[in-house]
Amino acid sequence: MTIPDTLSLTLSRVFDAPRENVFRAFADPERMRRWMGPRPASLDSCEMDFREGGRYRFGFDIGSGSWLYVVGTFETIKAPEKLVFTWRWETPNPDEPTMLVSLDFIERDGQTELILVHERFVTDAQRELHAAGWEGCLASLGRALAEDRL
Repeated sequence: MTIPDTLSLTLSRVFDAPRENVFRAFADPERMRRWMGPRPASLDSCEMDFREGGRYRFGFDIGSGSWLYVVGTFETIKAPEKLVFTWRWETPNPDEPTMLVSLDFIERDGQTELILVHERFVTDAQRELHAAGWEGCLASLGRALAEDRL
């Protein structure tokens, strides 16, 4: 299957927090559980070997006893400035290949701009679903940072 280069998603958010704190929110399973998952879903299972080449598995409780799992490998870790990892839903779906998520953490006068690029989508519908998911996650991350829970 050929994956078009044009189907990617880019989101940018500025958080009123030092970039080390924002980076740690992605690097520490306990911190990640506090914000990851677009509501009403929650990240109830978070296994990660946070090193380049290390794997992760996130389990999202989406209600009614249903779970979704995403798995991947950490490709690049340059604390606190860059994080790149693969992203694949554990239940195989031929329309969803292994994707790539890149995060850049840019310091801006005591705040942090986070630039998220999620790429290798096969359809616009997949990209839109992931956009809604990431929007919810980043909103939760912003609240957790503002409440100093990370």
